[in-house]
Amino acid sequence: MKPVEQVSEVKTSKLGAILLALMVIFIFSISQTFLSDISSIISFPIQPSNCIEQLSNTKEFSLEKDICREMRSYKMYYDNQDSNEFQFNQTDKKYNLNSLYDKTISDLQPLFSLNTKIYAQEDILTEQRQNLADQDPTLEPIEIKNQKLAIQDLKTQRSLVYQKIKSNLDLLNSEYKAVAKKINFQEFFYLLGEFILHLIFILPFFIFGLRKYLQLKKQNSPFTVISTAVVVASSILLLQVVLGFLLDALPWDFLYKIWDWLENFQFLKYIFYYSVVLATIALFGGVVYYIQKSNYASEKVSKRRLLKNQCPNCETKIKDSYNNCRGCGLELQKTCPGCKQNTSKFFTFCSNCGHNLTKK
Repeated sequence: MKPVEQVSEVKTSKLGAILLALMVIFIFSISQTFLSDISSIISFPIQPSNCIEQLSNTKEFSLEKDICREMRSYKMYYDNQDSNEFQFNQTDKKYNLNSLYDKTISDLQPLFSLNTKIYAQEDILTEQRQNLADQDPTLEPIEIKNQKLAIQDLKTQRSLVYQKIKSNLDLLNSEYKAVAKKINFQEFFYLLGEFILHLIFILPFFIFGLRKYLQLKKQNSPFTVISTAVVVASSILLLQVVLGFLLDALPWDFLYKIWDWLENFQFLKYIFYYSVVLATIALFGGVVYYIQKSNYASEKVSKRRLLKNQCPNCETKIKDSYNNCRGCGLELQKTCPGCKQNTSKFFTFCSNCGHNLTKK
């Protein structure tokens, strides 16, 4: 005959454990799709187009043509668009950055033309110098001198044009930064809203599972393992949501600046290290302390020792018939109000009649 598998009251068989593990994996997997769908309920704020910032920060010597030419090519490649026009996003249009960009581009056309001429003249100059590579390097023909003068004249014109339109670039830059600041503010509230929506989905499962776990565990029920699996799955999801929110919402740029600042002060950096260590000890040690405090409460310790036929106070070996411990003299029994028989004073119910000893 095949031996019977030993299963404790609070555990399950191997098949049951496998099924519960599959349940945890399934809950976690399907929840990823659900969390993603929940996030789509609210719209993620879109940052203004990066080329607007690039244009506003570009110096005179690098302004040759439309600064968005590379982004146009990128968009055409990935969106398979035939249009050669750069597409502004909703934020650009909402805050009128597209009109300001187009106006700036229009004002910059003379500068684009001058830069094109300068680069062409510099190419000619490079070619002339290469032709003189085998000659005396101290010689400088009149053509080269004239070429240099022509280039310098074009650069002077470019500087004058640039000074005239620099105010437009500064205006574009300030408008871009103002809009980006608004969007950053909106992003935080988007992340907060997404976090709350995720919690609304996860917390009911977590709270329900935890309550059932505590109830069933107190009853030493064989169904405790089911609620345990629910708590494990919801705990993983809850941890994922909380960590995801912190990673997205924390001001990492500011924290990096603080870290760079601490790098210049070794003493403060060491204090920071010690603070992190102490905080870690406080966090994890606090959780373990709470668990140990619960497990090693005097009432629980006494019951565990009695179940091993030990005195709750000094751990001397005892028997159920002992009224007092022979090692320390501790009183072990009392009279049950129900049946008037002696029973252990460390348990809630009488071992003879089941009377609740806590009731008077």
